[in-house]
Amino acid sequence: IEEDLGGLLDAKEPAGEPLPVEQLEPGAAWILDITQLGNRARRYLFYLLLRRIGRLLQERKAGLQERHTFPGRVIVIVDELNRFAPGGSTRHPTRAEIAHLASQGRSYGLTLIGLQQMASRIDDEVLTNTGTFVVGRAHPSELSGSAYGWMTRALKEQVAGLPPGVMLVYHPLWRQPVFLRFPLPPHRLSERASETALISDGGGA
Repeated sequence: IEEDLGGLLDAKEPAGEPLPVEQLEPGAAWILDITQLGNRARRYLFYLLLRRIGRLLQERKAGLQERHTFPGRVIVIVDELNRFAPGGSTRHPTRAEIAHLASQGRSYGLTLIGLQQMASRIDDEVLTNTGTFVVGRAHPSELSGSAYGWMTRALKEQVAGLPPGVMLVYHPLWRQPVFLRFPLPPHRLSERASETALISDGGGA
């Protein structure tokens, strides 16, 4: 157990230090660093958080909470979603919970944003219930998978050569996918401003 759940369970503190999820307030942002945990511990913690948040949201919607301090909607962002909901027939402890969230979560206010390098490695049921796809530059072999069946051949060719900062966004309610260019991050804006100032100073000499 220590090897599988190291960093999560401690024999000296069997009750641990549970995350007070019920104290989450509207507008708050929580960041959980799980990089020091083993794979099994990561999955277990993620499963517990999703289940707890889902129950609190359902209780709020049903009017079972005396004080409506818990948010009406919670957005969970997880990196490397394929680790928690992998594709294939192999039994996985958190895949069922994420699949349920993908299909039912929006009805009670829980939104999941998953990030990963290759969508083809994510469970098909999760992908089928995904509302919005955002795709960046990808290898043609990745784009040939069923996860990208909604893309035309022309779109796949474009995506294979996308420059940094440009993404293809797809939503079922839209007639066709659209390309979006993300704005420069703040540190790049300051760098560009400095370069422009230098050019202006040099041009006036």
